[in-house]
Amino acid sequence: MGEAVFKTEFSPAEYREFSIRLERQLGQLRELLTQDAFNRWEPTIGAELEVYLVDKDYRPAAVNEELLRLADHPQLTPELNQYNLEFNLSPVPAPGAPFAAVETELRGFLGMLQDHALSIGANVIPIGILPTLQEEHLNQSYMTDRPRYHALTTGLCGVRGKSFHIDIAGADHLSLHGEGVTVEGANTSFQVHLQVPANEFARHYNSAQLTAPLVMALAIMGELAARAITSGAVNWGEL
Repeated sequence: MGEAVFKTEFSPAEYREFSIRLERQLGQLRELLTQDAFNRWEPTIGAELEVYLVDKDYRPAAVNEELLRLADHPQLTPELNQYNLEFNLSPVPAPGAPFAAVETELRGFLGMLQDHALSIGANVIPIGILPTLQEEHLNQSYMTDRPRYHALTTGLCGVRGKSFHIDIAGADHLSLHGEGVTVEGANTSFQVHLQVPANEFARHYNSAQLTAPLVMALAIMGELAARAITSGAVNWGEL
């Protein structure tokens, strides 16, 4: 996420200055990408894991700041809501067995963090969306009290001029209004990053764009098949 932000609101002049600096730095980046140093890197794989923090009843526990102090780990960072944390794994060479290295580091980290969590009556759960999450856990009182997140809320809500309306139509219909950006805290993930030499980026990026719809389609088909089997409409032999 870059350097820490120490303000929660910015003036129009500061936004203009930001835009000017961003354009200037993009120009500098274009020049740097033409240099050989950016094309010598071996491919590497990195990852980040976002986790939920829960109490003994497996409900969201607003203890991320306390856990950050206890763990005192340079790769552990706060997240948007007080019941989330993020761990940034060390990059490893892509050739060989990168995912085994990722697993080893991740298991060690989760064990350490869980020990600290237990000491304050909490647990660590790596999960996409916590089943015990309630609408009350998405209000502003659960947002991590850091200038970055206050600035994000002020900026996004200022652009929209109103609260966020979430409307997801599916097997279970979800419709709710969020006070700010805390609704984003409901979604946690495990993200894998691939770093490639600059001169190979376009090819890898285009390949990812071509395969993403296929992966999404297979995931949807798998979910539909699982629902059909669970409901008894079909069995495995008919698939």
